Amino acid sequence: MVELTALPRFLSDPHGALLEQRCHAVAAAEGWNRHPHWTSVIEAAGFSVTQSEVTTIAPVTPAAREYAKQWFARFSYLASLTADDRHAVESLLEQMSDDIELEPRATRTVWVATPDQNQQRL
Repeated sequence: MVELTALPRFLSDPHGALLEQRCHAVAAAEGWNRHPHWTSVIEAAGFSVTQSEVTTIAPVTPAAREYAKQWFARFSYLASLTADDRHAVESLLEQMSDDIELEPRATRTVWVATPDQNQQRL
């Protein structure tokens, strides 16, 4: 089983990364990116679980820039975003070009299930 642990991240400069972190916090408070923690469900089905997290960094391509632009456009509609952060996101969207340094990355939680050797079989 694989789930995104959090929303994808794109900005690597300290100022941009803090803005993105605040956007993620507001999005989480508004219910974005909720997924179940699958360990108990998988174990209840009779499996042992190994869980890990994997972070992937993608190349900066035109498609990655468009993907980043779409995420920040969504952030601009967050109801609880502060006026300053909303302005910063809108400004970022206006400047979204080759001039903005991106580091597209996402972290996924991976659950690997194997039959539980300690559980009695019927």
